[in-house]
Amino acid sequence: MRTPLRRSSLALTASVVGLAAAGIAAGSGAAPGAATKITSVSFAGSQTKPTITIHGQHLGTRPQPNPPYHPLGHPPLCPPTPTKPPAAYGFDYGTSLYIADQTQQPAWSAGRYRPQANELDCIGVIVVKFTPGLVVLRLGAFYGEGKFKLAQTDAFQVGVNAARFHGRVRYR
Repeated sequence: MRTPLRRSSLALTASVVGLAAAGIAAGSGAAPGAATKITSVSFAGSQTKPTITIHGQHLGTRPQPNPPYHPLGHPPLCPPTPTKPPAAYGFDYGTSLYIADQTQQPAWSAGRYRPQANELDCIGVIVVKFTPGLVVLRLGAFYGEGKFKLAQTDAFQVGVNAARFHGRVRYR
């Protein structure tokens, strides 16, 4: 009687490990088969100091910085001399966590790193909160030092792990 119980337990353990591995392999941190979706994005504060709140479903876990260093101070793509502590500049997260302004010229983004496009965003993002249903971001210090703005009615795209969302900036 003990042998069938043991085999059953091992089979259950293998299934759970397989599900966890599948979730990790998907790269989103969400459970397999779960619909990863951003349902809304809101903007608080002002154009000079915005806070971006992202609501969604199964947004996964907070991604690791990619590259693993603060973007500012890494020429030739970013200015070489930071004037504030490194943490104030935030991080880039590959294509797993970013906001892109699609209206301003030149177009700009924060938090995105695409080496194949020779892109390292000098404006990092600072994660204030990250849960599977809520992500709150601020923009790194270079946003305030540069000529960038996230203006009312600008078209934007937000990316959180596998989810993408397009909309227009509206400060509340």
